[in-house]
Amino acid sequence: MESERIVLRELAESDATALYDVFSNEKAMRHWDSAPHRDVSVTLKAISRMLELWHIQQGISWGVVVKESQTLIGQCSFHSWNIEQKEAQLGYILNPQYWGNGYGGEVLKTVVDFGFKRLGLKTIIAEIDPKNFPSAAILGKNGFFASEHRKSNLIVNGIYHDTHIYKLRNSHA
Repeated sequence: MESERIVLRELAESDATALYDVFSNEKAMRHWDSAPHRDVSVTLKAISRMLELWHIQQGISWGVVVKESQTLIGQCSFHSWNIEQKEAQLGYILNPQYWGNGYGGEVLKTVVDFGFKRLGLKTIIAEIDPKNFPSAAILGKNGFFASEHRKSNLIVNGIYHDTHIYKLRNSHA
C-alpha cells in the first residue's frame, strides 16, 4: 500500500536493524505497550512474531517506508482481530526523528482505508496512553472518537497504566 509519501510493506527479518532504531528509542516507546528493546535480537523476535500472525491471518503488520529515501521509519498493524464483529485494533509507531512531518496521519489514513475497503471492517479501535496527546490528536483529526477510559489495564515493566479507547466506525458498512 502507498500514499503520497509513504509505502506500507510487509516486514522482513532484514528490517531488524532499522526497526530496532524505533523500538529501542525511549522517546518512541514512552507510550508503547512494552519496554524499549535492549538488543536487536528482541526486535528480530518481534518481527518473526508479526510475520507469524500475518501468515496465520490473526494480524497484519507493515513496515512504514518513506518513498523518497526508501528508509524504514516505523511499523503499523491491525491486531486483536475479531472476524465475527468485523473489528480490529490499530497500532502504529514511528521513529521520533520523523515526528511532526505528517507521516503519522498519512499512515493512519492509508491503513484505515485498507481496513474498511479491503478487509471489510466495521470498526477500527486504537488503544493509547492517555498522556499520548499527539496520537490522540492524529486519531481525532481522522474521525476517531474517544469511547472509553480503562483504568490500570495495561502492565509495562510491572507498572499498571490506564488507556483510552478510540473508535472509528465504517460509515459505508
